[in-house]
Amino acid sequence: MASGRRNTIEHWARHGIAGRGVVLDMARTLADEGRPYDPGTSTAFSVGDLEAARRAAGVEFRPGDILILHTGFAAWWADQPTAQRSVVARTMTTPGIATGEEMCRYLWDAHVCAVVTDTFAVEVFPPQQPGVTGFLHRMLIGQFGMALGELWWTEDLAADCADDGVHEVFLVSAPLHARGGIGSPANALAIK
Repeated sequence: MASGRRNTIEHWARHGIAGRGVVLDMARTLADEGRPYDPGTSTAFSVGDLEAARRAAGVEFRPGDILILHTGFAAWWADQPTAQRSVVARTMTTPGIATGEEMCRYLWDAHVCAVVTDTFAVEVFPPQQPGVTGFLHRMLIGQFGMALGELWWTEDLAADCADDGVHEVFLVSAPLHARGGIGSPANALAIK
């Protein structure tokens, strides 16, 4: 899609995105805590939830990190019958990071440069708070200049991280060079 004028994909495509990826496995963290979780719902992951997943991963954030959130949504979606997929498409229901100022401050203070996930919105959808931080895309992309990656297949990566206990990867993404583009396939690789 090519309709943007600023903060568009060609700026990232010019050099690509490469850096340390930190994998936070939200599905496993909630399961380990004994909390009920269904990837087909609008579960909002709070700052506390992200911190619990970060501690479980045994990592500290560094400036420029790429936050990779595994929610289990993409694998759940792949297993759903057509009727259930139609419901999700109509209701736009997906888990994701909580909206609001607290989450914006957390991501800013963590100095991450991008957030990617296996959902179609990164943030919980539908948005659960009104206002400028109620739809995080506006703040994260428009104000913070962060890249957002959606519908990435994180299932295998999260399983590998759980197996070896290493939740850090070298992540490389080469978006399409589409002038004015507001989206692109990620063309991403996570190297461990």
